[in-house]
Amino acid sequence: MDGIHLNGGCRFGRITNLKGACYDDMVALNADEGKGGPIEDIQIDGLFCEGCHSAVRLLSRGWPVRRVHISNVFGTFFQYCIGITRYSDDGREGVFDQVHLSDIYASKAPRLPVHGKEGGYVYALIWIEGGLAVGNLQIDHLHRREAVTAIPTLSIMPWADIKVLGLEHISQENETGEKMPVILNRGSIGKMYLRDVQEGGDILLENNGIISEIISVENC
Repeated sequence: MDGIHLNGGCRFGRITNLKGACYDDMVALNADEGKGGPIEDIQIDGLFCEGCHSAVRLLSRGWPVRRVHISNVFGTFFQYCIGITRYSDDGREGVFDQVHLSDIYASKAPRLPVHGKEGGYVYALIWIEGGLAVGNLQIDHLHRREAVTAIPTLSIMPWADIKVLGLEHISQENETGEKMPVILNRGSIGKMYLRDVQEGGDILLENNGIISEIISVENC
């Protein structure tokens, strides 16, 4: 049910200008599927989706996903917009590095009965699962106007370890009337860089994990 699904062992790929919706990931890069192998040097540029399950899933359970740039994502998503995931309880750690998310204009879509998600876990717009080792993750020019689901824009789950997280030129507008943090951290972050992160009257950071160092540049 994915739109475009790549198994492990892929390198030097460009996926661009996909339009529509599907009942799973519009693009899935799953390093441990098929024969398994690294997924590296991939550009995903231009996803246009309305009422879609998700824009992109990156999945690792040991094989690394590295040097991936996802940009120009527009639309609404009832699961998550971008998920960095392991999706396994077998003890293997997901490995990611040099992942760049930019120019994202997205919000949550309603969960309809046909989706079969009633009572299920509600994912953040950008969701980072537990059990991951992430070297460097950069997110910039992400803009969200939310009227459907008050869930954090970025969630980092327990036992996710990120060495460097950079957030720049981020804004959210909350029209739900409920609390909606920009960042919910339940994992571990080495250095977090913040510049021009606009919380729209909500909470900028709800930290229930560990952040060793926050380097903040004034909004400009």
